[in-house]
Amino acid sequence: MEWLMSELQTEMCKLKKIYCEKYQLFEAEDIVKQYFFLLVKRLQTHGVRSYLIYKTAQYIANQQQRQLSADEQQTVKQLAFIAEAIITIQYLHNQIIDKKAKVTDNAAIRKNIIASNVLRELLFDYITTMQFIDKNNKKKIEKTVGKIFLLVDMGQSMELNYGHYSAFKKNSFSAITDSSINHLFDDYFGDFELVMVTLLSNVPQEHHIFLQLYFRRIFLTNVALCILLTEINCTLLKEANSNVSRFAVIYGFLFQIVNDVADIIPIEGKETIGKNENDVFSDLKNQNITLPLFWHLLKAPRRLVYRYLENPVRNQYIVEYFQKEILLELRDSGAIDICIQIGRDLAKIAGNLLNPNNPATLFLKDLLTIGYWNIYYKKIHKNYGTKQI
Repeated sequence: MEWLMSELQTEMCKLKKIYCEKYQLFEAEDIVKQYFFLLVKRLQTHGVRSYLIYKTAQYIANQQQRQLSADEQQTVKQLAFIAEAIITIQYLHNQIIDKKAKVTDNAAIRKNIIASNVLRELLFDYITTMQFIDKNNKKKIEKTVGKIFLLVDMGQSMELNYGHYSAFKKNSFSAITDSSINHLFDDYFGDFELVMVTLLSNVPQEHHIFLQLYFRRIFLTNVALCILLTEINCTLLKEANSNVSRFAVIYGFLFQIVNDVADIIPIEGKETIGKNENDVFSDLKNQNITLPLFWHLLKAPRRLVYRYLENPVRNQYIVEYFQKEILLELRDSGAIDICIQIGRDLAKIAGNLLNPNNPATLFLKDLLTIGYWNIYYKKIHKNYGTKQI
């Protein structure tokens, strides 16, 4: 992973070069401050999506009983960089939408909007410069990247309209429409079906559609990137039937569910690329009903979480001064335990999809360990205790 981090830094230099040659409005030393500030920060960490892209390519080559050629390694490295650039652009948007990382005043919001727009345009320029890929495949990559951006925006729209507490409370949705977006979801839903059936069996009928819409929106905002770039890998490596595509789907769902749990667990002094320690309970503050909040509202009496959601303006003090009590409430309702168990079930399903004799399997399974144990689960186990850990 350290080698990949170094290689991604090289690709970022190429992106900066494109800007300097085509669009430069600032001195070279100022472009990081203006546009690249979050990308620089991101590439100083271990990016799981870039690692997923790289290791799935190795897995495919191993299945074909060969090694990646030097040209293929370069191509995969470029795809991994594209994944990190996409995520960075998404984070620039999410910091605005979710009011994270102190992006709340007009100056910070404008800076993020401008940086995201510039990086997006530079990313498409970067794709045209990719080596060892013919014109048709470059077009496929461009189309895929554009589709990922579109699906993420649609997912954000779904969150606003169908994921808010008011939607949960109203609980009156139209039936899920027969659209191309939902066909896209259903095409990749197979391995998730057993988990979904189990979940719905424990959820009152009137909340089934809300839960289904939750998984559809996290498919759009998170899973789609994993699967669509993995399928580009399959296309470029001429692999028609690889379980890594199915693995990528389950991993995408797992990663988002872990993130939903992480959002409700404070880690003092712990910052990630998208948020800082003050962003705990961001979903609750924004009345965004994620999986742990969904389960809690089904199971718990009307205590702190309910009181806040009913009137977030009047009850702002609850999320400011009663964070420990909120976490204990979520623990006592069983919501955290349920989400941890769902993540572990998904990790097991994903791991079983891979060929145990493939040398890359061990590395891909390492990505699944977050579903079993991570710093957030360690924190809640140490300080608050749960049944599942």
